[in-house]
Amino acid sequence: MTEIKSYAYDHIYVSKPVLEVGIAGHEIIEGLLKAFVGAINQEYYLGSTSKSRMLISFLPDQFLGKNRKLDDDPYIRILKITDFISGMTDRYAVHVYQMISGVHLTT
Repeated sequence: MTEIKSYAYDHIYVSKPVLEVGIAGHEIIEGLLKAFVGAINQEYYLGSTSKSRMLISFLPDQFLGKNRKLDDDPYIRILKITDFISGMTDRYAVHVYQMISGVHLTT
């Protein structure tokens, strides 16, 4: 088992396709967090912008406070966004990332 683990770490986990997916995954997670946390912080601290309103409107009710108002506690606000993103499937996360970054538009 030790030899299998060693081989996997040396040859499989560092293969180009695995690294490409891993790097893309990190970019997607970072992009989603930046967009949605940025939107709730913009809305809470600085006021609405068109983009922050659209991103917040995209969030399902359970990831916002009562009556879709933002929670006063910043920890709770960020926790809800993290919960939203962590519940996404890989395919849906890619779709949302492409949508908010303008890479893919649905009509």
